[in-house]
Amino acid sequence: ASRLQLAIHPSGNAVAVWYQFDGEFYRIWTKHYRADTTNAGWCTTQMLSDHAGNAFSPQVCMRVDNSALAVWYQDDGTHNSIWSSECSATSTSWSAPQRVDQHHSGDALDPQIATDAQGCTQAVWSQSSHTAHNLIWANCHVPGQGWGSSEQIQTDSTGTAVCPQIAVDASGRACAMWVQADGRRKHLIASHYTKQYGWADPQRLPVQHTGDATWAQLAVNATGNAVAVWQQHDGMGNTVLAAIYGVKNCFAQATKKCLAKPQCLVRNLVRIHI
Repeated sequence: ASRLQLAIHPSGNAVAVWYQFDGEFYRIWTKHYRADTTNAGWCTTQMLSDHAGNAFSPQVCMRVDNSALAVWYQDDGTHNSIWSSECSATSTSWSAPQRVDQHHSGDALDPQIATDAQGCTQAVWSQSSHTAHNLIWANCHVPGQGWGSSEQIQTDSTGTAVCPQIAVDASGRACAMWVQADGRRKHLIASHYTKQYGWADPQRLPVQHTGDATWAQLAVNATGNAVAVWQQHDGMGNTVLAAIYGVKNCFAQATKKCLAKPQCLVRNLVRIHI
């Protein structure tokens, strides 16, 4: 069993997901912990991935109503695709897997998810197109409606983009970040999302170090500002850097272009490892 992921609700309920070989394929498995029942404890283990083909990289989140949503990528015999399953607040039974990506021409990998206070869940992943490098795609799951249409949120296709991260605040504002190569080194790219305007144009973090940026992590606070941390070589050794993002206050400017494209701007860049 590998890649265990865990989501916990304020009530104490929890959901664990992982992948494990069953003698034929690597499958996605899950197990609930119920704290809100008389017989509190771990429930029966269940298998989420019911298609033939190896499945990897599960992610899970719990929503405000105690329901849960899990995603993973799986080989369907032609490509790796992103799949999901959800569990209601009143049950530990999961729905049949649903396809998250609708871009069928290349492999989809490394899904990440985050949810807001209304239970809307954003998913991002890396996907190839066979005619270009891996690009970053996104989709949103709305309770009662399901997944929308997947969209490419990366505009620069000159280098492969991998290892996406996403974080969402309670109101649904999100920040996505990924690693992208330009032929010389790997950079960090970020984009900001609001429900009113969608995804903004991605921006590169203006880091001057000559080494590759790797192992990035991302978090968002209650006002939609984000903090990113990552590892990067500074010419002498690997160091840990951090950047703070803020949503640009475009509403003071009465231009349609500015209102339609709230930007994700680097406000501060610090070295946090000496």
